[in-house]
Amino acid sequence: MIRRPPRSTHCISSAASDVYKRQGYISKMLKANRILIELNIGLCRIGCEGMKLISEALEVNKILKKLDLRDNNAEFEGIESIAVALESNKILADLDIGYNRMGDKGAELFGKVLKNKKTLTRLAIYGNEITHEGTKFIAEMLVHNKNLSCLDLRYNCIGDKGAILLSEALKINGTLTKLKLAK
Repeated sequence: MIRRPPRSTHCISSAASDVYKRQGYISKMLKANRILIELNIGLCRIGCEGMKLISEALEVNKILKKLDLRDNNAEFEGIESIAVALESNKILADLDIGYNRMGDKGAELFGKVLKNKKTLTRLAIYGNEITHEGTKFIAEMLVHNKNLSCLDLRYNCIGDKGAILLSEALKINGTLTKLKLAK
């Protein structure tokens, strides 16, 4: 029998063991989920370990379409586990992983994973310390990806070089209809 997490999926306690226990509940719920199509656990500070638990569930979940993981202190290790899960997930259409310090390495990983991804239509990777170096992988992904319609890159440091890379990719990409680049 799977125990249900509290009604609110927002973190209530700052005690590390309590947060880890709640992450486990959420992961178990996602693995068995047959009805929930949207989950917001943004701002919970679940870190790398929490992201790993969520990614395990994401690999087997067959119904979740929208996932908000923004501002969870995931850094590259946690982001990597989500990217790996996306390779096998065939349902998720909307992913928000803003403010998780993925950096250029995370942008490179997501660029490679999403090149041929057929389900994801919205990706929010704002505030992730991505420079023009990471932007080149995102731009390359845009050349090949034919499903992404919204990309949020606000609050990164892509600079002029990154903007040029994106503009070149958009000459080829025919599906992206919304691009957010504010400082």
